[in-house]
Amino acid sequence: MRYSPERKEAVLRKMMPPYNLSIKQLCREEGISEATLFGWRKQAKEKGLLLLDGDSGPEGWSALDKFAAVLETAAFNETELAEYCRTKGIYQEHVFQWRKACEQANDWDRESNRRLKEENKSDRRRIRKLEQELRRKDKALAETAALLVLQKKSTGDLGGPRGRMINEPDRRQTIELIETARRNGTRLIPACQVLKISARTYQRWTKPGVSAKTDVRMPFGLHLPTS
Repeated sequence: MRYSPERKEAVLRKMMPPYNLSIKQLCREEGISEATLFGWRKQAKEKGLLLLDGDSGPEGWSALDKFAAVLETAAFNETELAEYCRTKGIYQEHVFQWRKACEQANDWDRESNRRLKEENKSDRRRIRKLEQELRRKDKALAETAALLVLQKKSTGDLGGPRGRMINEPDRRQTIELIETARRNGTRLIPACQVLKISARTYQRWTKPGVSAKTDVRMPFGLHLPTS
């Protein structure tokens, strides 16, 4: 059923102060369905009209209605506020309470943002710590794998009495194995320990200007000629 704009406007006025009639009352008095009345009220609210969601009194005001009242009365003096409340059928205390609730909501929002920032910082620190731990474990795993491969590829036993001479093929093979192991993630000392030589020995063999063919040490009992 279609209603004229004049009839619709008259019914909407009855929803507003000082009448503040409920949807049920208007339904009985006007013979208009509740669904239609709810639709009219929704359209009016979307246009900025302050209409109650409840039956009557300030308890029936929605959060949007209360916020709109706070905005409308923000610049009012005491006399203007009293007149506003009289026409709306509410008390000044209601406006004060709603205003305080809005202020607390703003404080809560700021506090919520602050807590969110702190949580984000904590999350970033935790993520960095986890990433560092993951990199450490990845390095340890890579080193373990490289040492296992080094142990399998090592065919000779370079251990024995300290200071003994090691032939050139073994030295070359040892240098190559250690260099490969280091490229694959192991450190020098663990790699040397697997091959039973010291890191100092490896460093002596790979010293710039020294060939792997030559052991720079003199064999035991051999002395350089004196002039």
